[in-house]
Amino acid sequence: MAAGIPVYVITAKARLDVARGMVAETASSTVGEAARLLTDFASRRHVRLAETAYTLVTRAMEPAVVGRSPQS
Repeated sequence: MAAGIPVYVITAKARLDVARGMVAETASSTVGEAARLLTDFASRRHVRLAETAYTLVTRAMEPAVVGRSPQS
């Protein structure tokens, strides 16, 4: 553990950072905008943000799906 922080917390943060980067690259947006897209996507689908990030990082979902409008 780094400074008392559980490894699973660090792992989840790293996954979220990677997922933000994936969405930013695919959507040609900033990392901040990608974070908003990820949060909105997870919220609309009633899933945890960490689950959405995991699904992206493991390539079970394409990053382009996150940037689509809710009607898509």
